[in-house]
Amino acid sequence: MTASPPEPPDAIHAIAAEAIGVLGTGRQIAPFSERFPDLTLAEAYRVTHAVRGLREARGERPVSRKIGFTNRTIWDEYGVHAPIWSFVYDRTVLDLAECGGAFALDGLAEPRIEPEIVFGLDAPPEPGVDAAGLLSAIAWVAPGFEIVQSIFPGWRFSPADTVIGFGLHGALLVGPRVAIGPAAGGWADRLARFTVDLRRAGRPGPGPERARRAAVRPQARHRRAGPGPREPAASGWRDRHHRHAHPRPPRPVRRDLDGRLRRGSA
Repeated sequence: MTASPPEPPDAIHAIAAEAIGVLGTGRQIAPFSERFPDLTLAEAYRVTHAVRGLREARGERPVSRKIGFTNRTIWDEYGVHAPIWSFVYDRTVLDLAECGGAFALDGLAEPRIEPEIVFGLDAPPEPGVDAAGLLSAIAWVAPGFEIVQSIFPGWRFSPADTVIGFGLHGALLVGPRVAIGPAAGGWADRLARFTVDLRRAGRPGPGPERARRAAVRPQARHRRAGPGPREPAASGWRDRHHRHAHPRPPRPVRRDLDGRLRRGSA
């Protein structure tokens, strides 16, 4: 017999309170979609707004939005069929220069690392605009890292769960901002062709298949062992073509761009 959520708005606020209750603790909870199979994306976004209210009440300020699952090649893997969005907050967005080369993962649940390109909007983009028009609405571009997390064990969730689970957002570390300037047209080509390599202790990370196997092995051992403490996530990397996020590396990480997005190279 499956549980049925109470009538809104009680259900929305109850789910929001449960989600925010584990935020920053490293604890995980069963996916809401398993407990409430009829949970919709529309309801999940209502939870997102309720979570925003709870976070603002404790002093956090939304500063932007994260757009997730923009890479169609991983949709089937995670059971999603469209991008999702979530708020990011002043306490989760940091400048890389202020981090001193380190970022504490305490309180994050199954953290993974992703190289990112971060955009700062200068004006709201118009619906249906082409690449050049979109870039004209962008003030700056910056390389960065996102630390993603899953409050649901084993990174198993539905699209509605990802929305409720803060868009899988843990932290965003923003590198040097590069102004788009008047040459917006040239940026479309640069952004389409750039590559990113991650390095650990000066050595390139493994390719995506090795990283995937490293991520799967501990989970498989845990399932065979039955109930008990979860094993720590394996070290891994997101691949060169930005296809996957992989479990965070245990050693210092550096990001190497191909030069097109460095300060002054535009």
